[in-house]
Amino acid sequence: MRRLLLLALILSPVSALAEGRGQPRLTRGLRAPTAGATDEARARGFLARHPSLAGGARLELRLQAVQALRELRVVRFQQLHGGLPVFGATVTVTLDREGNVRAVSSEASAPTGLPALQPRLGALQATAAALARVAPGAHTLPEAGRAQLGILDEGAARLVYRVTLPLTVDPRGRFHLIDAATGRYLGWRRGVLMEGRP
Repeated sequence: MRRLLLLALILSPVSALAEGRGQPRLTRGLRAPTAGATDEARARGFLARHPSLAGGARLELRLQAVQALRELRVVRFQQLHGGLPVFGATVTVTLDREGNVRAVSSEASAPTGLPALQPRLGALQATAAALARVAPGAHTLPEAGRAQLGILDEGAARLVYRVTLPLTVDPRGRFHLIDAATGRYLGWRRGVLMEGRP
């Protein structure tokens, strides 16, 4: 049912729903021919010719996944800035069987006001800060968690660690955000983001 709904949304002609960071942009109802030997090459070629659909020119994108959805293929990219992921910023290009672009969705844009890309604290310190906030007094070592350095761009961009704690400490599997400059706990996000598979 979910796939049929997604298929219906992709094939309905609609143009950019929203503008700006945090507001997804969606363009569907396309039938734009592309060239390239792979789905990734076709998607990148299209985005290079139409950068405004992805959130602007010169976006740094890393391939996350190519997935088949009935007769469509969905190419998903993670936005990077200076080699670091911009959390929540993805660009998705949907191709049909002939390699035509049918839809583009994007939550990417150039981060603004970003300070230096070097953190002042390390991954273990960030994990310890998340543990102290979520489970004070827990007997869990920071090594048990996983911290990923990246950029959070919700208004003003900042360098953060996205920390995942063991389910024994945080059974909801949330992502905890720690400011990489100050060590301040910034809150949590649902841990259901689509991640690229190795």
